[in-house]
Amino acid sequence: MGAAEEGLSEGRQSREHFLTRKHNLTEEHNLTEEHNLTGKHNLTGEHNLSMIFVTVGTHEQSFERLTDYMDKWAGSHDEEVIVQLGYTKKVPVNCTWHKMIKHDDYLRLLDDARIVITHGGPACFTEVLKSGKVPIVVPRMKKMGEHVDDHQVEICREYEKKYRNIIVVEDIEKLGGVIDDYDNITKDMNKGFSESNNAAFCEALSDIVDRLFQ
Repeated sequence: MGAAEEGLSEGRQSREHFLTRKHNLTEEHNLTEEHNLTGKHNLTGEHNLSMIFVTVGTHEQSFERLTDYMDKWAGSHDEEVIVQLGYTKKVPVNCTWHKMIKHDDYLRLLDDARIVITHGGPACFTEVLKSGKVPIVVPRMKKMGEHVDDHQVEICREYEKKYRNIIVVEDIEKLGGVIDDYDNITKDMNKGFSESNNAAFCEALSDIVDRLFQ
């Protein structure tokens, strides 16, 4: 199989995988109790009053572009940073980190965090919206080896434009500025996610995915 044919096959598999999951917006982040905490800290312990939670979901490719940046950021700031690494191999040195997090702990971290930063998986950022927060969303990119295609970039751009309740950061070097100015950026933004919009949102995702894989 040639490179172009192999890439097309991979893209089709990704589309089919995405479409089978898109109607369950809680699936991607729902890291169930069968996963043990493998990080260096126990989530039952107390954390600082001001905390940033970073989650990269459960996609099987590493996302060091985000986790490395936040590790460096944490090294020069007093605010606690908790990172869910997923399959990212390099571990932070300045952050509290866990590979996987139980669902109840995950929801508690969403509630406790001052800011939540997620990858571009819709299940992740819509769950943050349900907690009443505006998420900072860093979509995975194919060219960076973070996903098999750029559907996260496409979805996040469309979602941000239509709903105005997420902050999309594609250039990682701009993330620090967004964190610094978060309160000012979000003060006039829409907040929250209505379950009544779930069907319409999934339909919109289907349209985006169909265009992406044409």
